Amino acid sequence: MGKTKKIKHCYRSALGLRKPKCIQAPVNICVSCSEAMAYYNHTNAIRQAARRQSNRNSARLSRMNQEDKFSDLLSDNLGLTLEHNELGNNLDNINAENQAMAKAIDATVQKIFAILLAKTT
Repeated sequence: MGKTKKIKHCYRSALGLRKPKCIQAPVNICVSCSEAMAYYNHTNAIRQAARRQSNRNSARLSRMNQEDKFSDLLSDNLGLTLEHNELGNNLDNINAENQAMAKAIDATVQKIFAILLAKTT
């Protein structure tokens, strides 16, 4: 017994997701494959247009998010700058009070030494 030959058929995607492969006509495409190629080209154009629109929408959303983030960063920067200035002023006030207390303590110590010196002489 000889081998049975398998009958080859042209490949055509039912949804038009892949290009048709014609086996019957090696040089030209057969009629059914030609129709399948037209359907593939049509569905491919639709998918590309949908992908372009999706990319545009994504880019638009990204630009909006970037603007929102920039305004958030700007407001945070302004708030932190004000807080930094306020804390700097508070530190200056604390240092001034500290110096005033140090002078008062020195004056009190001088008085105590003066009293002790007066008592010893």
